[in-house]
Amino acid sequence: MKKEEFIALGIDPKLAEKAAEESKKELAEYVPKSKLDEVNESKKQLETTVNDYKTQLETLKAAAGNNDTLKQQIADLQAENQKKDVDYQNQLKELQMTNAIKLVIADSAQDSDLVAGLIDKTKLILGDDGKVTVLDEQVNQYQGGSIAYNPKNWSL
Repeated sequence: MKKEEFIALGIDPKLAEKAAEESKKELAEYVPKSKLDEVNESKKQLETTVNDYKTQLETLKAAAGNNDTLKQQIADLQAENQKKDVDYQNQLKELQMTNAIKLVIADSAQDSDLVAGLIDKTKLILGDDGKVTVLDEQVNQYQGGSIAYNPKNWSL
């Protein structure tokens, strides 16, 4: 909880400040929900991929009698798996971008999903380190520059 929230509960401002600091220390060890959602989504995708691979292997075993057919099936499956991998990487990048935007606007926006939808993600750059660049310009555009945020919190 923040100091203002403790004060709203009727706690003395000095004690509220101490309680807010302790609350911040306690929450520092927790994983953000956005990261948890990202890992869960990745897990689901990997489970689906493993099941697809098992099915494909069974199909290949059944077709092992005809060599030309087998080679064609292998080539088709490789192309299909490569496409699935690219699609998965794009979905993961989209999820990371959305979570980074929501983290930046969470404290100041009443509906972070609505505000996140206003951000033009095509202008944003998600680095290999998980940091989003060019986001501050768009956030300032929609919030009139009145938001105080810390770009250090943009990494995932």
